[in-house]
Amino acid sequence: MLLRFPARSALLLCSLLATAAVRAEPADAMEMAERYADAEHCMEQIVGKRWEMRYGVELARNQWGALEPTGRSMDSAPQAIRMADMSCRRELSIERQPRP
Repeated sequence: MLLRFPARSALLLCSLLATAAVRAEPADAMEMAERYADAEHCMEQIVGKRWEMRYGVELARNQWGALEPTGRSMDSAPQAIRMADMSCRRELSIERQPRP
């Protein structure tokens, strides 16, 4: 009987930790989606509204569900746009996140 109690406690603890990890993911996803929204706002402040349309930059949904420029379209964008994008991404700590 003594051996079963610690096993149950360990099982309960593992279950609670797994539940906490699952609940943390949506919060992380929300935080990342907010960062990408802030990055879009940053680009609008530097380049102007609807900059992606003016410069032919294609947008796609990333792993966090936010719209962002594709890597291919940013590679062919004018240098000023690439520099502004790099600055905004760096400011919001998303510079190492993969592009769609």
